[in-house]
Amino acid sequence: LPIDIRKAFGSAVGKLRSQSTTVLNNAVTILTSTLNVVFDLIIVIIMSLYLLADGGRFIRWIMNLVPEQHKDQAWYFVLSLNRVLGGYIRGQLIVAITVGILAGVGCYVLGVPYALLIGIFALIAESIPVIGPVLASVPAILVALFTLPFPRTLLVAGWFLLMQQVEQNVVGPRITGRAVGIHPVAAMIAVIIGLEVGGFWGAFLAVPVTGILFVIVAQAYSYLVLRQPLPTSTVPESMEMDDPTDGGAAALSSHSGNDHKTT
Repeated sequence: LPIDIRKAFGSAVGKLRSQSTTVLNNAVTILTSTLNVVFDLIIVIIMSLYLLADGGRFIRWIMNLVPEQHKDQAWYFVLSLNRVLGGYIRGQLIVAITVGILAGVGCYVLGVPYALLIGIFALIAESIPVIGPVLASVPAILVALFTLPFPRTLLVAGWFLLMQQVEQNVVGPRITGRAVGIHPVAAMIAVIIGLEVGGFWGAFLAVPVTGILFVIVAQAYSYLVLRQPLPTSTVPESMEMDDPTDGGAAALSSHSGNDHKTT
């Protein structure tokens, strides 16, 4: 068979050069994406620490900008916002713990190795909206596939499928909906609309945003249509107000521990 060595060598060098360029570009892209994720994570942690340390002080500064005659209504909105967001976080935590326990117990009963680790992973993955329930089942199915007979692997997959359906359609909407203050059906519809409109983050923020909108719309209807006064709330005992005459500047300055309580 006639073989052109020079041509074959040139073709091989060209392919190697092309593949090297592709690998190098992919490596640069992966490295850049990883650095961006690490940088964003550091920023989020720093901002979270600042908010935890000065959250109450920042709220007092904002409230000092509200006219005195509207402070009670503003405090009602702030406390309603706190109730909705806090309820959503607590509801998500309860759902995640429930799924983690069910995943670990189910794997233990079915004889899947590392049931405890699988349950912990399911608990963490459940906090991720949209893809979390599916992601939680991947380790269990893979471990069962390589360590158990195939029919039992089907049982593991069926258990996780059943658990996900119950969590997504029954337990999850009921717990998060009640925690936020909306009907479970409204919570399910909110997640579907949020997923279509905003994708991942839309689904993640759908329920708390719906709860906040429910509070605003209900009070607006009560005030504009039913002609009832706007609800009010007093200043929480755990949060002392700064002097309104200072324009809130003192709230941003350094305070001694005896001047203010920070919650």
